[in-house]
Amino acid sequence: MADDTDVAEIMRRPYSRVLTPEGDMFIARILEFPDVVTEGDSELEALAMLDDAFGGVLHVMVDHGDPIPAPLATREYSG
Repeated sequence: MADDTDVAEIMRRPYSRVLTPEGDMFIARILEFPDVVTEGDSELEALAMLDDAFGGVLHVMVDHGDPIPAPLATREYSG
């Protein structure tokens, strides 16, 4: 089972969180994890729900030994 400390450490990495207004709600996602998408009535609610969803996904990924993508901001590109 994933250690909460390990998951918290991963969550502190500079992942690209995107907040998009949609009508009277906000959609929040993490670009490096396309399946992690939530919505909320306010920006703060959407981001809080995103953190909850992200933590759950990370627990499963760590438990299964799945590779954790690097944040876009830390990736090196050639060219």
